[in-house]
Amino acid sequence: MENNGLPNQKYLNLVERLVNSPNIEDVIESVSQEISENPNFYLFLFKTVELLRANEASKGNQNVADLLNELKVKLYDYNEGIPLDLPKSILADKNLKTMYLGDYGGVAHVSEKWDAFQTVIGEKVNSIPQKSVLLFLYWCELMLEVNLVRHNQHCKKGSDCGVNQGYDRRNQYILRLIEEMTPQPVQDKSQSASAIDIVNKSRNKIQWLGTQKELAELFVELKKKGWIEKFENETIQDCFTESNSLPQYLKPSTNRKTKEDTFDNLYTGYTPLFYAIKENPKRRK
Repeated sequence: MENNGLPNQKYLNLVERLVNSPNIEDVIESVSQEISENPNFYLFLFKTVELLRANEASKGNQNVADLLNELKVKLYDYNEGIPLDLPKSILADKNLKTMYLGDYGGVAHVSEKWDAFQTVIGEKVNSIPQKSVLLFLYWCELMLEVNLVRHNQHCKKGSDCGVNQGYDRRNQYILRLIEEMTPQPVQDKSQSASAIDIVNKSRNKIQWLGTQKELAELFVELKKKGWIEKFENETIQDCFTESNSLPQYLKPSTNRKTKEDTFDNLYTGYTPLFYAIKENPKRRK
């Protein structure tokens, strides 16, 4: 059994064995019966590695986090794509795994490629049973992450790399779909949107082609220069893509002397781009 969607202690113990074992095959073989009985076995195993890696990185144990990262890639290679309870049309689609969820150059900045990626995801969602859609999106998230790790093994550009930016943009899109599709405890079933509706809703958002900090700065400056009134973060997130982290950048504090809002999380370590926006000549004083 899993608790609130998170892997339980048996998966934590298994990851510990895998990390300490020189031979993944021997460890996996020892739980072969459980694998055959649980089609989501590898999904929960991968999510456990991800959970532990994030926890170790947050505590500063980068060596352990890196080790878990390598383990995740080895598990992927061993498992050849994670045999979830997904149709063969998904798992056997090489273009989906190697191109749309791989080093898909230009997807971060070229609208045609970005549209093509969303179209492919939408078509896959439309072609599989409703019960499999969330597993499919988790699988997409995993493929993006594993392929990004492989890319970074030889990439020297870091955050300046267009391919890296493409991974970030696609991952945020998939995570947003997962969040929107995750059932809420008190949600009325009659009010829940279908998977296709959610994908289409996301596609209908304004496609922001900059970073989230740049989007946050744009709205701060528009308000400061008198072009818009007070805005809600949720409204921007409903209208724009690439806006998941917007609230943390738009969290204001107040300057004690001027009584004006300041945005320390936005302007720290960031070169402003929209300072040149002119004052609205018709703004009310």
